[in-house]
Amino acid sequence: MIELLILQIDSTLVSKNFFSDYSEYIVGIPTFILSSMIAYWIFKKQVQKKELSYKIANPIQLVNIKSNFKNRFEVFFDKKKIQDLSLLSIEFINTGNQPIKKEDFEGGITLELSQSINKNIDILSAEIVERTPNNIANQLVSNNEKFQISPCLLNPKDKFKIQVVVDFEEPDGIRMKVNSRIAGINNLKKISSNEKSLLEYIINNRMLAIIITLFMMITAIGAISEAISTFIEFLIKK
Repeated sequence: MIELLILQIDSTLVSKNFFSDYSEYIVGIPTFILSSMIAYWIFKKQVQKKELSYKIANPIQLVNIKSNFKNRFEVFFDKKKIQDLSLLSIEFINTGNQPIKKEDFEGGITLELSQSINKNIDILSAEIVERTPNNIANQLVSNNEKFQISPCLLNPKDKFKIQVVVDFEEPDGIRMKVNSRIAGINNLKKISSNEKSLLEYIINNRMLAIIITLFMMITAIGAISEAISTFIEFLIKK
């Protein structure tokens, strides 16, 4: 019984001494890393950035009439006979933290469709279908395979989406070229369809998520252990 009590006291002292001796490292290292990440995030938020980005969605084939059925029925879009119907979408968003004013534009935004095979792209419809907020005052003018988006005020996180309906047998072969001259912006940024935010990246990266979780657990254990050590010292002195 006495030996067991001595072992318990020794283990308590070892635990106490360990956390007392290394508490600065246990708490300090994770705190430093987390503080650095927060400071970098705040710095990135405070730096003035003027940026207009666009994201092109994968084409959606709405109608695809196989060759052996083309003579058996007909499909019309706005009273026009079609063979293949596809939907193209492109979204523009102010990803900076500065407003892009109407007078910053030189001629608006130009959107041009092109294809790798020697066939015309039959454009059936083109319009701005979404605006966030809905009072964005821009217009879309089409000219064959080119589109002109009129200049407008875009505050940070403002966005709008354009949808183009085409009759073309190979929608995956259609390319969208975007061009614009905007004061303070060298080039429009293209966002990849599979680009993820930092939070999504951390969640999907298991190893990184485990490391961050371990840091947080070590920090919590260190703080609790320090509190217990202080409490034990208080009881011993008392």
